[in-house]
Amino acid sequence: MNAGCVPVGGLMKNMVADGMLGVGDAVNQVNPIHGGGIAESITAGRIAGGVIAKAIAAKDCSAKALGEYNKIWWKERGDGLVKVEKVREAFEQMSDDQMNDLIDVLSGEDLVGFSKGTNLPKLAKVLIKYKMKGIARSIGF
Repeated sequence: MNAGCVPVGGLMKNMVADGMLGVGDAVNQVNPIHGGGIAESITAGRIAGGVIAKAIAAKDCSAKALGEYNKIWWKERGDGLVKVEKVREAFEQMSDDQMNDLIDVLSGEDLVGFSKGTNLPKLAKVLIKYKMKGIARSIGF
């Protein structure tokens, strides 16, 4: 049997070094709500492949040359995952009664959207309606 931890928070700002580039859960590229990392790894792998090919063609695999990976990944996925992490942190602050109130008014589609970092204004509106203004503020509303 083999077991390990899934990093569901603390996204890494820098995932490159001279001659090295990190992808997937090795550099915390997982969804902070459900811990899924396959889709994140596929996206990161596509970005990494392009950056590595360019670096090899230029005969420059320095951290500076590979740093383009950080910029592209953060633009495509990282900023969205930061929002998802804030949603998870907001859910962690809720009591059981507050969670039950949310489940009564949110659809399954809403919850899936929140796990993707979308439809957050709706979540904030519901949180405020149910007198959870502090939690709404924690996700940026």
